[in-house]
Amino acid sequence: MISAIIFKSIKQTGGIRDLSKVPNTIFVYDYNFNLKKIINMSMPILRIAAKGDSNTLYAIGIDLDFCIVTYEI
Repeated sequence: MISAIIFKSIKQTGGIRDLSKVPNTIFVYDYNFNLKKIINMSMPILRIAAKGDSNTLYAIGIDLDFCIVTYEI
């Protein structure tokens, strides 16, 4: 199984999110925290999730509007 994290913190001010600081790069690590892959999603990514029995990554991104993205790792 592979873990993924988003690299970059999201700054919040007064409950309003600054979307210019939302990350678009996902770093994929194994269970020993060895970097396996760097994924440039080419759009800002708000949330990510993964399916436990496959290598499918799901993300909510911003591409003119909110969208759901799937990515096979």
